[in-house]
Amino acid sequence: MSIPSRLSSYLQQRGTRYEIHAHEHSHSSSETARAAQVLPHQLAKSVIVEDDSGFVMAVVPADKTVMLGHLSLLLGRKELRLSDESRIALLFDDCDRGAVPPVGMAWGIETIVDDELGNRRRGLHGRRRS
Repeated sequence: MSIPSRLSSYLQQRGTRYEIHAHEHSHSSSETARAAQVLPHQLAKSVIVEDDSGFVMAVVPADKTVMLGHLSLLLGRKELRLSDESRIALLFDDCDRGAVPPVGMAWGIETIVDDELGNRRRGLHGRRRS
């Protein structure tokens, strides 16, 4: 299993250490967590949303959903909506369909990450933008 060259270049430029864990093809983030043998709250799920200003990637634990109204308020954007699969496939044309790495910055996409992914042990639930 390999990762898109755009992603590996982005990670290498930033000195990021990472491991690749191969798993069977899955149809949902909960299936991916099972296949990768991790708990759903430990797996980062990418959700692509958009409005007339462009795309945003929201990265949340796989067992959570994106609250579009809350995200819109947080970002000061109106009318955010989920992007459809065909538009996402065009954005991430170097990825397998449906496999969107939670590193939108590598594709020039504004990315917001739920702090719960990194701070679960400390109980912090703020949000950070990248």
